[in-house]
Amino acid sequence: MTPKGAIIAVSVMIVGYLIGYTVLSLGGSYTVIEQSLSGRTTWAWAPRAFTDASGHIRLRSALVRFYYPLWRLDNLCWHDDGTGTSGPRHKAIRANEERIGLTD
Repeated sequence: MTPKGAIIAVSVMIVGYLIGYTVLSLGGSYTVIEQSLSGRTTWAWAPRAFTDASGHIRLRSALVRFYYPLWRLDNLCWHDDGTGTSGPRHKAIRANEERIGLTD
């Protein structure tokens, strides 16, 4: 493979990686990742495929491990407003409760 072909191949893989995460994140929502005895709840953005039916993040999932760098960057830069006892200020259109039928 020529150096130019290698650069094109790597570029296509990077763009595919970014598009893959973006597509997964479109249906995402804020989910509880930690709840203490004092009542403080920590929320984090999770793409739809990162959570199970109960809304918990499946950290051992191969998909989560594969996209972890982007997920971490996403939570640090774009979806960083979900911490606190009142929950996130901006909820996704399809929150976890709606997906599993807990709301009307």
